[in-house]
Amino acid sequence: MQRPIQEGDAVRFSEAGRARVRSMPEAWGLHTALTREEVGEVVEYEGAEGDLPARASVEFPSGGAYGWDADSFERIQE
Repeated sequence: MQRPIQEGDAVRFSEAGRARVRSMPEAWGLHTALTREEVGEVVEYEGAEGDLPARASVEFPSGGAYGWDADSFERIQE
């Protein structure tokens, strides 16, 4: 099993993340990150608590996704 993402990890959008970006036509920077398959860095991670899912904030060269469900991102294998 793959470990959860953590601060400092290199990530890309997962399928769930790609779907979320596509639903946000105003998010030009994230569309650019998606189209270019940019690698982002996890700058904040909060584990799941009770019914709340794990959350992550990721900065890409073209924009940032802050406070998104952590399953919106996939860690890049080293």
